[in-house]
Amino acid sequence: MAIASLQDITIQRGDRVTLQASLEIPEGKITGIIGPNGSGKSTLLHSISNLLKLSSGKVEIKGHDVQTLKRKELAKQVTLLKQSELMPMDFLVQDIVQFGRLPYQNNWQKESSEGNQLIDWAMEECRISHLADRQVDTLSGGERQRVLIAMALVQQTDILLLDEPTTYLDVAHQLDLLHLLQRLHKNHGISIVLVLHDLNQAMQYCDHLVVMRKGAIYQTGEPEHIVTSELLKDVFQIQATISNESDKLWINPIGVYL
Repeated sequence: MAIASLQDITIQRGDRVTLQASLEIPEGKITGIIGPNGSGKSTLLHSISNLLKLSSGKVEIKGHDVQTLKRKELAKQVTLLKQSELMPMDFLVQDIVQFGRLPYQNNWQKESSEGNQLIDWAMEECRISHLADRQVDTLSGGERQRVLIAMALVQQTDILLLDEPTTYLDVAHQLDLLHLLQRLHKNHGISIVLVLHDLNQAMQYCDHLVVMRKGAIYQTGEPEHIVTSELLKDVFQIQATISNESDKLWINPIGVYL
């Protein structure tokens, strides 16, 4: 079953078509969007959250046309964390997390006890409860990403979109973040869609892949069914072997086709 669908959408910048796609995002899965730079990965992700104007076609989330939803209603359906999500550096962590409750409030009303419990739960899930009274500018990159994910949790949407969430993080914090997303998906059934550059991370952490090339969808499906040496050559211009270790596929680059 699809939680989101893109129906013959086209996005243009001037006279140039940057994206043409039809796609169904499976519900209850971690979906990874992969492809070379400029292939339309972020454009595809942003189109799901109605950040970009469509030249044609339609995007639906759980049967709702995103272009017809009011901003607050859309914010109850989908959460997008952009690649460089700006946060007020002098705000406290708990204040940033509380921003996720704005779709459910009117005129900055005082948070309900239920809302406060949700905020406490989200911070605990993301292991940032001990940072609640810290200012954002004192946090590491990995800690800031966990704060944003906690904010997304209290927004209570069924689908979470993340644009290159591991960018600017060292390897340990990249893996820590991906483990967190995997655990949230497993324990709470959240449908997650994320753009990744690391092909092996996509293979290890995603149930479903969307492979993009030149503003179009090249292939979709489970990693073990679609990732082949031919795909890696056609899309990424790399020569690679694919091995199976501990029931997981690994891509081993050995050359390029530039």
